[in-house]
Amino acid sequence: MLLGLALVISGWLDVLPASIAVNTGSEMVSGNTLALWSGLALIVVAVISLALSRQRYAVRIVTAEGERDALVSTKREYVAQIVNAIDRAFSNGYKGPYGSAETPSMS
Repeated sequence: MLLGLALVISGWLDVLPASIAVNTGSEMVSGNTLALWSGLALIVVAVISLALSRQRYAVRIVTAEGERDALVSTKREYVAQIVNAIDRAFSNGYKGPYGSAETPSMS
């Protein structure tokens, strides 16, 4: 969007020299006109992509091996439920099938 805005402003203020022109077959188009229309096209594409993009939410797990997005969804409530369940499990001292998370039992 910023590049498009810069092109529109440069085309509108006639920043480009007159020697820059493009032959379209039927007529010559100045560089400033081309910059203006290209900038407008970039702005339209940027606005459409911003309007169509959806916000995504993720459950990020951080371990000694690095970070990883365990779950990615567009539904905020669903991700919040997963995060709350994980928080409750750790706060209640959940013991998995191998004992506690710190010291697995070898039985």
